[in-house]
Amino acid sequence: MSRMIRVSLAVLSFTCTLLSAQGGAGVKVLLGIGDTVETRWDGSVAVRGGAVTHIEPWRFEPPDSVEGNSWKASTRNIRLFGSGPLARPTQVANGVIVYVDRADDDVELQFKTAQGDFPVRLGDIPYGVSKKLLNNRVLVERVPPYERLTDTPDGGGQGRFNLVGIRRVPAQSTPQ
Repeated sequence: MSRMIRVSLAVLSFTCTLLSAQGGAGVKVLLGIGDTVETRWDGSVAVRGGAVTHIEPWRFEPPDSVEGNSWKASTRNIRLFGSGPLARPTQVANGVIVYVDRADDDVELQFKTAQGDFPVRLGDIPYGVSKKLLNNRVLVERVPPYERLTDTPDGGGQGRFNLVGIRRVPAQSTPQ
């Protein structure tokens, strides 16, 4: 095994250890993969061996919503900006990100949805591994926990976005 691969594996292992040491974990749950018509995915989650700290919507649009440990959500037709209608409408999956207070392998999330129920054990989805469930209509993967740094909705920017970005600078031509 080359030195570069060993170093990369060591960094990855260290990073995963640090993320687990933070105490919590997140699970991103994509609902409605492969749906061909708009489908209701309303649901809820309970945790065995831990507790839900919060749930965030992922790709929600009105009237989708989250309240407590439950949500109301549906897949819907994709919107293509600047192009004509599709010959066959394509549905867009959406989902939730569930954050729990413990990252131990034995923590189990019990999901109940309008399309069926399924369990997710954190030990089955280490960082970098995704898993398809419910006849491949659901995709789950672990995401790192985070800590909010400000109490203001705009990040403390008085109405401005505080983003760091990278912009490509065009090459300058040099005189001959």
